[in-house]
Amino acid sequence: MTLQTDLQDAITRIQADSDILHDIAHGDETALITTENGTVKSVAKAVKDITDNISQAGIDLLDAVADAQSAQAGSETARDEAVAASGKVKISVNDTDTGTLDSKIIAGSNIVLSVQNDGGNEALVITATVPTIPDATTEAKGIIEKATQAEMSAGTPDKFPDAEIIKNHLTNSGYIKTDVFTSSGTWSKPLACKYIEVICTGAGATTSTGGTSSFGSHCSATGGTAGANSAHGNGGNGGTATGGDINIRGGDGVDGGYAKAQQGSTGGAGGASYWGRGGYNIVYGAGRDGDRIQQGNYPSQYYAQGGGGAGATAIKTILADNLSATESVTVSGNGVVFVRSYG
Repeated sequence: MTLQTDLQDAITRIQADSDILHDIAHGDETALITTENGTVKSVAKAVKDITDNISQAGIDLLDAVADAQSAQAGSETARDEAVAASGKVKISVNDTDTGTLDSKIIAGSNIVLSVQNDGGNEALVITATVPTIPDATTEAKGIIEKATQAEMSAGTPDKFPDAEIIKNHLTNSGYIKTDVFTSSGTWSKPLACKYIEVICTGAGATTSTGGTSSFGSHCSATGGTAGANSAHGNGGNGGTATGGDINIRGGDGVDGGYAKAQQGSTGGAGGASYWGRGGYNIVYGAGRDGDRIQQGNYPSQYYAQGGGGAGATAIKTILADNLSATESVTVSGNGVVFVRSYG
């Protein structure tokens, strides 16, 4: 695979994940969304299920109250029958002792027993208390508590983010920005950056050797060497690169044309770099002695300028964890350092 296909695959996965997050955030109350780790509920469905469970709990409590009230009526009937018989009752036929209702009936959870008209026409009252359903406190609503942007960026959210956080996170996903350095400076790592792609090219030679370009200590590329100014005008050598995932040598300059007095000469073209072909060659016309330097030992022969070599190029992908908050960038001459940042 190439870097281009890797980047395209990453963008495709980000788009797929964005669709899944959109379905989770905006799906209706019946939506179930399939992810790589299984099926999850939409936010609307999760909230509806919680609401349904709370409503059902309330119904169950009301049913319990009704059952308790029904039991109270039955107990009062049994009490009356027991009093009419002997004033005391047994719980079952094999009960070893008889007793009054207020001693035989034991209140359970959320049930209160009380005797009315003590010493007179007494009644045993059974009262059921309905527990208070708590408000939706922070603890009770944790399933939909908002995740922070920092948790999303770190990839460790333990709560569901709201739509604004999702929007901000997706804005910083995939491609973030491009920085182009044509002179030395300082590169700063963007927020939520996951990795960068660096293209570092040294300067092409003119009549002097081109300078080196570098990105921190991660990669560097030297400039090309100048072509010779001689009778044959040999072209300069291209630069070399180090530290890149791919290190591309600069193209060599083209030799100049052989020159004789009053016949003109041809300068060599510059070497080709990663970014394209080098500078065009120059043809000096006959009789233009001022455009050439006469070789002292050979009055009938003139110098031709060889083409300068191109700067080398280092291409490197660097994970954000291996980057400092800032990185120094060195660029000299016509070199360039090109940095793309991705989230």
